[in-house]
Amino acid sequence: MTRLQRALDAGWDPEALTSQYNAAVAEKKAALAGLEALEPAERLSGADIRAMVEELGGHEGGAGPGGSSGFG
Repeated sequence: MTRLQRALDAGWDPEALTSQYNAAVAEKKAALAGLEALEPAERLSGADIRAMVEELGGHEGGAGPGGSSGFG
C-alpha cells in the first residue's frame, strides 16, 4: 500500500495504476495455472541412463575415475 500511495503522491493516474495492477494479477494467475498444468518430470536413475547409452551404441573410454571422455 505504501508503494501505491507514493505513486499516487507522485502524480500517477489512479486508472493507469489499476490497469497495470489488474494486468499483473492476470499474468500471475495465468503463469500459476500453466505451472499447475505441467506433468512432473520423470526422474532417471543411473541404471536408466546406462541402458540408454547402451541402446545408443555404448560409450567407449568412459568419463569415470581415471577415464577420458574422449573430448579433449
